[in-house]
Amino acid sequence: MTTHSDRATLRRTLGVLVDALADGGAPSDEEAAALLTRRLNARRSELTSQTMELVAGNIIAAGLVIGELIEKHSPEIGAGPYDRPPKWKNYEVGTDEVVVPANLTAVFDASTLLPVTVAIQIDASLSYPAGESELIILAGPGATDHVTRLVSDLRSMIDARNPLRGRALLAGVGAVGLVLSVIATPQTRRTDVIVPADVWAEIDLTVSSVTRRRDLLRAAGFSSSRGVLLAGAPGVGKTAITRAVAAELAGEFTIILADATAASSYLLQIYAHARVFGRVVIILDDVDLYVHRRGVGSDTGLAAFLSALDGVAQHDDVLTIATTNDPRALDGAATRSARFDSIITLDEPSPEAIAHMLRSALGRVPGADASTIDVALVASAFPAGSSGADVSEAVRRALLVAGAAITTATLLDVVGEGSHAPALPVGTYL
Repeated sequence: MTTHSDRATLRRTLGVLVDALADGGAPSDEEAAALLTRRLNARRSELTSQTMELVAGNIIAAGLVIGELIEKHSPEIGAGPYDRPPKWKNYEVGTDEVVVPANLTAVFDASTLLPVTVAIQIDASLSYPAGESELIILAGPGATDHVTRLVSDLRSMIDARNPLRGRALLAGVGAVGLVLSVIATPQTRRTDVIVPADVWAEIDLTVSSVTRRRDLLRAAGFSSSRGVLLAGAPGVGKTAITRAVAAELAGEFTIILADATAASSYLLQIYAHARVFGRVVIILDDVDLYVHRRGVGSDTGLAAFLSALDGVAQHDDVLTIATTNDPRALDGAATRSARFDSIITLDEPSPEAIAHMLRSALGRVPGADASTIDVALVASAFPAGSSGADVSEAVRRALLVAGAAITTATLLDVVGEGSHAPALPVGTYL
């Protein structure tokens, strides 16, 4: 998380930039190529250069690293690629705000970053959050080894400095395309999710591929990346399970929750961006909305899904958890082994499970005395096919009716009325 000291550092960096431009820095009308030729003693076409592609997942981190190098070494600042004037940009990272270079050329004297003079160009002003950006490292002719070493060092610094790593991110669609936004880490606990023990056993087995069994799998030549598909009717706990797993792994893993709109259009980009975060959990809610059987609607979502999951197989430490209300709607190629290693079907809860859910929900109501409620009687009043969502809604409505003074009678009235699980009216309306 970006701290107050980080923001102070960036404000000082802005001051360094202003000083550099005002005190002997490159004239504002000097083209980038002219600056490079003057400082690196060779024409642009003769320079040694390497390009690092940046994506939405690490472009802020790259800006932070370059900004800190500018503050430390006071390089000469000039126009960025395509001769755009130097530009810095504000980004929001959760509740924090960071200021990073978005477009400029910084020329570092010999013996600062390298034994030779080196230039770093960043062009991110038109790229975030939708597309890719570039970080270009340049030095004089014959400096390939030096440039390669600096590129490696920068990659390590960017990975270590990434303010998005280990956080919960929402992959959504903005005005310019894919957007990764920091969101609150899910707080769901597995004790809040009432499902059979064998469901959690299978979930834990899958998670072990990226935790305690990770090194063993890799030593045996297997990828540690895995996928699990949770299938079942609405309200049986699929989403709650994904949030509980996210809550347990956040911090050690970066969590990316992709809504159906983002996943249907940008699934390949989501997985490409995930690679910059190290260990990642990608949660795909309602995957059946865009991964259809062949010939049913557009096959674009299916093709992107297959490409994304096949690409993940070549990388370690990516755990995909997807949910679907109807696994029959998915193409067989999407559900075969090595794409989803485990398919877990969640059935409607038993009366005993409903009673457990009731106790759990009532236990979270401040001031309510669950011991005075006949939980077994209320649970038996729920009709067949009721879900965990129905139980939660019944408790919520009872709380609205009676406040914390919920009684057995209050709950029985709510369940008996059926208002906790409203049904659409039957008939034709004009």
